[in-house]
Amino acid sequence: MYDSHIHSKNSHDSKQSLDDICITAINKGLKAVSICDHADGGLSIQQDTVNNIKNCIEDVKEARKKYGSELKIIQGVELAEYLYDIKNSDIVLGLCNYDIIIGSVHTVITEEFTDSYSRIDFSEKLPEDRIHFFLKTYLSRMKEMAEKTDFDVLAHLTCPIRYINGKYGRNIDIMRFEKEITDILEIIISRNIALEINTSGISETSVDGLLPNREIVSIYKKMNGKLITLGSDAHVSQNIGKGFGIAKEMLKNEGFKEYYYFEKRRPFPVSL
Repeated sequence: MYDSHIHSKNSHDSKQSLDDICITAINKGLKAVSICDHADGGLSIQQDTVNNIKNCIEDVKEARKKYGSELKIIQGVELAEYLYDIKNSDIVLGLCNYDIIIGSVHTVITEEFTDSYSRIDFSEKLPEDRIHFFLKTYLSRMKEMAEKTDFDVLAHLTCPIRYINGKYGRNIDIMRFEKEITDILEIIISRNIALEINTSGISETSVDGLLPNREIVSIYKKMNGKLITLGSDAHVSQNIGKGFGIAKEMLKNEGFKEYYYFEKRRPFPVSL
């Protein structure tokens, strides 16, 4: 298995070392891990993003020396909100020749919303129409990123649903935004950007919680989308490769024959 989205202690929300990651991945039989620590444009200063990614790069070099004969360790970065802070984002991009750049959106800045969706209170106190507004704005930011920025993999397309429905139980149907989602898929297909199947919201027994969901993956397939990566988005070592068996079975049922990992910013197929 190839896990193309893992965080280390060099992300603000993880404490796991590269040793923990590599030992766990080896014990689970993975062939490769992509270390994609956070570089959030909207929080470049608060999170000391540049120095964190510098540390990540050094940690990956050391880990390759220790574990390279047993595990492929791929240097990546999760670049979020590039357009919020182009200056510091470009500094991050210039730190090394990455193997994989993941593009994502965590924070939607409006008069009403100013923080990451993981920290927004989506409880019953927030009217449903405001959640719809948030999701429409979020998807517009995703589309802008897909159109204007340089990256290899679109991460967790529907991630806010993990919090809106998963944490707060709001039962919002993301497919009311099918047109917006289809527009994003069309852009990434035209630009040869991969769609990530993120398993961070999945249980070990159900396909529910995949980001994006099966219905969106089916749309992507019908649009002739081919490039798929699998990412656990693991912030703790026990979640590395989490739910990949279920995700792979879903992909096979949708007609996919392979998924991909990236090296030197080129996609390489892995048979399902």
